[in-house]
Amino acid sequence: MNQQPGLRERKKQRTRETIARAAHELFAERGYYVTTLPDIAEAADVSTRTIFAYFPSKEDILFSDFPLMKEALARALAERPEGVDAPRSPPPSTSCRSEATARGRNGRRPKTSRR
Repeated sequence: MNQQPGLRERKKQRTRETIARAAHELFAERGYYVTTLPDIAEAADVSTRTIFAYFPSKEDILFSDFPLMKEALARALAERPEGVDAPRSPPPSTSCRSEATARGRNGRRPKTSRR
């Protein structure tokens, strides 16, 4: 039996990966809130409607690689020699701190009153 996915499935996976990669690059470059779905669609060379065929929301694109990151972290922790601490990472960049500040404590942007 041939376990390799067919052409259609491989094309769908490539499109999904292209959308996610384009979105993550734009999120890193511009920020999550500033990046629009039409921006992502243009960068991925697909229509906005196509994005919704692969991801229910912009937030789902943001976290699309979370399972891979979780797996890589678990593997790195399991392979770390006993008694060795993780290396210290540099402090977050100013843009990360300002983004965290803009989101507030609960991770969401605070509601602003409209007059």
